[in-house]
Amino acid sequence: MAAATKVDDISNSERRNIIEKLVLCKRYHEAFELLEILECEGGNDVKYSTYDALVSACIGLKSIRGVKRMFNYMLNYGFEPDLYTRNRVLLMHVKCGMMIDARRLFDTMPEMNLVSWNIIIGGLVDGWAGTHFSWTTIACLHFEDDIFVSCVLIDMYSKCGSVEDVRFVFDEMPEKPQ
Repeated sequence: MAAATKVDDISNSERRNIIEKLVLCKRYHEAFELLEILECEGGNDVKYSTYDALVSACIGLKSIRGVKRMFNYMLNYGFEPDLYTRNRVLLMHVKCGMMIDARRLFDTMPEMNLVSWNIIIGGLVDGWAGTHFSWTTIACLHFEDDIFVSCVLIDMYSKCGSVEDVRFVFDEMPEKPQ
């Protein structure tokens, strides 16, 4: 009861700061309890940094449902998650084997970097254990026009010893690396 009184005496901005600090200390469940208190009191003035911290908490808890929930909150409340956050959410989907959702998320990313491409390609390779992964798969996913993807594929096929596939990808590249 005393703890509840203490929480009632704290402003919303202080609660947000406490949530972020709890996540840093890996006290994830307590962070979500405080978020629930904040939400129950109509405190939907949660800031971007708080949602971002809660995405980290969900990743720490290995909760894909939580990651999706926090990411959707960010979008629904008008925040534009940065590339780092989007890549973490993408990686969580891939690690959970949710490649269809990962692909959907990847397709809606306003910008991508090499990390984004590596996550999605790595997920395709791991998710299908390499048995169904081929240049045809990439072509069907419309990744073939990206030089970064082509370079990653060349690297992957080289490591697998598939010289024919390396040559095919290289020959099909829209532009050759210098």
